[in-house]
Amino acid sequence: MQRIPKDFAFQRILVQAIHLQFGSLIKRRVAKILRRLSRKRPRFPSMVLVEVTSDCTLNCVMCPRSRIENRAGYMHFNVFKKVIDECSRHSSFEELLFSGIGEPLLHPQILEMGDLAKKKGLPKVRLTTNATLLTVQRTEEILKGGAFDEIGFSLDALTEETYKKIKKSSNFHTVQGNIAHFLKRKGNIGRPFVSLHILKMRDTISEVDGFIKKWLPELGKGDHILIKDVHDFAGQVEGRTPEGQQEYLETRKPCRQLWNFLYVSWDGDVMPCCMDPLRRLKIGNLNQSSLQELWNGQLIQKIRHIHLQGKYEEIPLCNRCAYWWY
Repeated sequence: MQRIPKDFAFQRILVQAIHLQFGSLIKRRVAKILRRLSRKRPRFPSMVLVEVTSDCTLNCVMCPRSRIENRAGYMHFNVFKKVIDECSRHSSFEELLFSGIGEPLLHPQILEMGDLAKKKGLPKVRLTTNATLLTVQRTEEILKGGAFDEIGFSLDALTEETYKKIKKSSNFHTVQGNIAHFLKRKGNIGRPFVSLHILKMRDTISEVDGFIKKWLPELGKGDHILIKDVHDFAGQVEGRTPEGQQEYLETRKPCRQLWNFLYVSWDGDVMPCCMDPLRRLKIGNLNQSSLQELWNGQLIQKIRHIHLQGKYEEIPLCNRCAYWWY
C-alpha cells in the first residue's frame, strides 16, 4: 500500500526506497512486538470498523458481497451509539472507520452518526465511499458538518472501460464529477482530508501512473492518493493480483489486527478481521456483550494464541490469507 501525498515531488521514488530498505526489517519485527503485546494486551482496540449497512450501489468483481444472503441490512442507531459510547471511554482508542461490505452514504443517518462520534471526542473519524451518492447537496452537508476527519474515495480506475469492468457500473463520469466537485469545493481547507484510492490489480495496473498524473494536481493540502494492493479476502473471491507484484515474507508472522482492531457488522456481529465480511471468525454480538468483553473473551484469545504458535492452518480463513502482515 502506497500513499502519494499532494506536496511531495519525488513521491514514487521515496515509497519504493522505503519499501525496499525498511519493509523487510519492519515485517520481521512484527511477531516480536505482538508477543510482547500478548503478555500485556491492550484493554481495548485502537481501531474499530463500523459497517453501518451491507447494502451497496455497486457490485464490484473484487468484493465478496455477492456471497452474502441478506445484503440489505442497516445498523440501528442505538447499536451505533453503543459502539461510540464505549469507544469514547477508552483513552487508548484512536480511530473509527465507516466502511465494510456496504456503501456508508446509503445509511440515512450517516451524518448524524459522524457528528455523534466527533461530539463524543473520538480522535479520528474516517469514511470510505464509492462516491456514487456524493451529490452536490451531500458534499455541502459533509463540508459544513465537520463530522469526518478523512474521506476515502474508492474510484479504482482511470478509464470508463476499466471502471465498467471492475465495478459493473456505467456511472464512471458521474462518480468522477462527484469527486472533482468535492475536491474543488473543499480546496485547501484541510479537514476532511481526502484519500483517493486505486486498487493495484490485473485490470488496473497499467492505469496507476495515469491515475496519479490526472488526480494529484486536483488534491488539496493534506490530501493523498492511496495505491492499494488488491486482495482475495483470504480466498473468498477470485484473486486479481498482478503477476509478480505482491511480495510476501518467507516466514509467516502473527496478524497485527488481532491486537488492535475489531469489525462491527450492521446487526452487531463482531469479528477481529477486516477480511471477514462473511463472519467466519465471529466472536460475539453487541446485543449480548460489550466490545471490551469480546476483546478480552475466550474466542479471540484462542485465535491470538493460535497465531502466536504459528498454527495458522487451524483457522481456515487465516490459513488462506496472504495479507496477515498489514
